[in-house]
Amino acid sequence: MKRLRKHLTMSEIEQHYQDCQDPIECRRWQLLLQVAHSPNIRQAAETLNIDYDYALGIIRRYNQHGPETLKNHRKIPWKQRAKV
Repeated sequence: MKRLRKHLTMSEIEQHYQDCQDPIECRRWQLLLQVAHSPNIRQAAETLNIDYDYALGIIRRYNQHGPETLKNHRKIPWKQRAKV
């Protein structure tokens, strides 16, 4: 079990989830929200129908680098991706 670092409060995570427009980002915020409520990543991944290793990667990146890592970088032009 991994715990989320306190980059954001629970209400801030909920607000990001409600405000997001990109479906990939929404799924990532939803995962964070579920892990914040119950730190069982495997169960959260199964509930959201995503791969467990993918879910672990999302949680790991969030813990290491914060909420900026939840953005969908595929919609950023490839020339600007290296700058992100």
